[in-house]
Amino acid sequence: MNRPRLQAFTLTELLCSMAILALAISLALPALHDWSERTRQQGLQDELLIMLRSARAWSVGHNLEVWLCGSSDGQTCDDSWGEGWLLQAPEGQIAPRRFVALEPSRRLLWSRSGKVRFRGGLTVTTNGTFTLCTPDDQPAWAIVLNRQGRARPVTSDDADPARCQG
Repeated sequence: MNRPRLQAFTLTELLCSMAILALAISLALPALHDWSERTRQQGLQDELLIMLRSARAWSVGHNLEVWLCGSSDGQTCDDSWGEGWLLQAPEGQIAPRRFVALEPSRRLLWSRSGKVRFRGGLTVTTNGTFTLCTPDDQPAWAIVLNRQGRARPVTSDDADPARCQG
């Protein structure tokens, strides 16, 4: 009687496959880390752009003063942009919103002092730039806010590296 031959991988073939798989994973991990870091930074930039545009839209739509300010505790404005920020109106018509997503090694800088105020859609402060600095003091991105209250993103290639020094 003929027995069917069983086909399987040998131990040598399995070990070689595992070694190739381990090598491929070790080469892919740094690229995966870089990708996840870029995605995190892009998400933070998108969130700040949304908040700036929301503040401007609330100001125009409700004809009231709205401000975006840095906050370390989520309740009061203290110019601590690196901790998070609040979207508020003096009349209390908007519930304060806070967003916190920066690791301690990151710094978010605002080129002006104080709050970003919108009155009737226009910024009360002069032109300004938000810059996210990486742990090695390089700009990850920037957001430029013009006098009309419009925000536009700037890539790391176009951001001013001197803003992150010091």
